[in-house]
Amino acid sequence: MQKPTKSFTEEQHKDYERLKFIVHMHNDSAAKWAATLLEIKTKEYYLIDSPSWDKWIEKHCPWSKHTIQVALREEESKQLVEETTGERFIRTAPRTRTSSLPPSKPDEGNSTPQPHKPHSQVSQVVIDATSYPIPEPLVALWERKQEIQDLMTGISRIKCLIEKGRNEEDKLFSKIDQSAIDKLESVHHLLLQAMPVHVCGICQGRLEVRKDGFCKACGSTGFMSKYEYETFVPEELRKVRQRALEKK
Repeated sequence: MQKPTKSFTEEQHKDYERLKFIVHMHNDSAAKWAATLLEIKTKEYYLIDSPSWDKWIEKHCPWSKHTIQVALREEESKQLVEETTGERFIRTAPRTRTSSLPPSKPDEGNSTPQPHKPHSQVSQVVIDATSYPIPEPLVALWERKQEIQDLMTGISRIKCLIEKGRNEEDKLFSKIDQSAIDKLESVHHLLLQAMPVHVCGICQGRLEVRKDGFCKACGSTGFMSKYEYETFVPEELRKVRQRALEKK
């Protein structure tokens, strides 16, 4: 049975536009971004322009479903702890994996001061949305993905301002028709497809070991967007990667 269409008041629509704007401009506060997402989901505002929560996420968020689920679970825990105990909730550190040798213990039987030895260099493993390690040659490119996010944020901001002006019947925006909004959404979608989310599931980001140094699946970038990974990488290959990660 099809779920009945939910109706929203004019005030709820305005509240939704405010929250959506915060999501699009989330880079000022990760905590605020998570809290806003949870509010949109709880109030079911996502039904205003999408048939489901998953569809809304695909439309408005460049991050993987897993990343968003983790953020929402942590935000729910934060609210529960603070509401029931009054204590401040301390957020966990970002999901990165590091490995290093522990400092050696001094020889208790030898009181002679030992010369200072520098600690072994910490090797930080940068991971993608599924916790797959990013090959060292690709780390620099991966760390530039914020440039794409900034462009998407700018496009979203322009779109929200135009929609606000049109909704309020501001004469300054009267000559900007729906086609402008449609084009902005199209550009936002194209940028979303350029956002590095996964290490390529075909070449595994290791172009240097391929004879021709070329990978058609990822355009020889070593990365894939969420859509590309789920569309162009066979399900069995994705399962193989997931099983390998679970063994670690």
